[in-house]
Amino acid sequence: MSQLDTTLRQLRLSGLLQSLGVRLQEAAAARLGHGEFLELILQDERNVRHQRMLARRTKAAGFRALKSLEDFDWQFNPSINRKQVFELATGTYSAKAKIFCCSALRASAKRIWPKPCATRRSSKARKSFTAPSSIWCATS
Repeated sequence: MSQLDTTLRQLRLSGLLQSLGVRLQEAAAARLGHGEFLELILQDERNVRHQRMLARRTKAAGFRALKSLEDFDWQFNPSINRKQVFELATGTYSAKAKIFCCSALRASAKRIWPKPCATRRSSKARKSFTAPSSIWCATS
């Protein structure tokens, strides 16, 4: 193991460690400048960390099965607006929406709890659903 490998491991840059050999060859072939090379390897590290974060959040969400929109049977219910579903899947509405939560006391013996969902929100927001009173969240 080279000194560079050891240093990258100590700095916890494993994503950069995985792609460094390929990026060095690419930089030599394309005669990239120092700044361009640094940008490429840092993007690689950022992408690896993002993928790991998504994997951790997906695992923490505890989904029974993972499904994607590509696997959805659109013929099952033709009345579903495919374009609207894909627009919702992009998540751009959440940047425009204001989220508000209100807590309500139990109105009857039967309590309905909203199911937690995996979003880019922190795990603290998901844990708020375990509060002793019913919590209703909506967007406006």
